[in-house]
Amino acid sequence: MIMSPITLMPAAHPRPGAELDDDDDAERNLAMMLDDLWCLFYLPQVGESIQEDTYNPTLVFRIDSVPTFWKVANNIPQPTQLPQCTLYLFRDGIDPRWEDPANLSGGIVKVKINHSHATVFNDYSADPNAADSQETINEAWELLLCRTIGDSWSSSVRGLVNGIALKVRGRAYVLEVWVTRQTQELMRDLAELWQGVLGDAFVTAYYPHAALQERSHQGGHGTRRQEGAATLPEAKGL
Repeated sequence: MIMSPITLMPAAHPRPGAELDDDDDAERNLAMMLDDLWCLFYLPQVGESIQEDTYNPTLVFRIDSVPTFWKVANNIPQPTQLPQCTLYLFRDGIDPRWEDPANLSGGIVKVKINHSHATVFNDYSADPNAADSQETINEAWELLLCRTIGDSWSSSVRGLVNGIALKVRGRAYVLEVWVTRQTQELMRDLAELWQGVLGDAFVTAYYPHAALQERSHQGGHGTRRQEGAATLPEAKGL
């Protein structure tokens, strides 16, 4: 059930010397629980394509509260520190697969950010703006994470979002929003979300799952453009 959105903030800590009774502590913990359980999956990018039966994203974390979200978010590498891979964050019970019944009739909204825009591999001495522009994809991904976990989309959009993904590739990053259908309100929400970070440098495009499946099958017998499953790298302290 989708309920009202929450504001994501780091877990509050009581002042030194302050004491909370059990009831207050329990109420605070309950208030910081998420309306839905979310699952983080990891899939390394080993080759250009794989067979359908070997596409197997690995579940690495379940997130049920605001403190758990920040614990996970603060301890996994940022996009610019990740190897080529895909991260998926999906509602519990929905797999990051086209074939999942919740995804089957929907599609993906994609935003591609070239490395030339994010300046991931630039020599900082040659480009004084590289350090700042490197934060572009990091900020865009964090904003999408917070918007999704907090369910702080517009009311008409909230029930459409099944999950999100970050794809780190050799020449670009791709941000994805997996939805049950495309709406103008969804596209406006995304434009508002990223305008301050990406400016006018990004274009959103919608791809129905049915079309993606057909194109994938035409490129080979049941292949996908990802490969393998492994442990999320450098996730510490969780």
